[in-house]
Amino acid sequence: MFKALYSIRNFLRNPRIPIPFKKINLNSYITSKASYYVPLLGSNKARTNKVQILLNKALRLAAGIHNGKSFTSIYSISKDFNIPPLSAKCALAQIKCFDK
Repeated sequence: MFKALYSIRNFLRNPRIPIPFKKINLNSYITSKASYYVPLLGSNKARTNKVQILLNKALRLAAGIHNGKSFTSIYSISKDFNIPPLSAKCALAQIKCFDK
């Protein structure tokens, strides 16, 4: 997860790249790796917290917010990028496992 974020960090920071391309890269690299490990994490908020912090950093980089003192809501950024919180993905994965 760390390597995936730091490998595309410069791409996400670049202001010349349009946001739809950043969204595609964010979904294909970061979110897909986080989703792969979702069944192992469970829907426990304490377990998913470290991975969610990485996702939040990636979202802030893609949105062009580089300083940590910004008051922009991560909720609104994730809604713009159409990326749900990791705990919601974990709960959905558990429901799918129980349905099978």
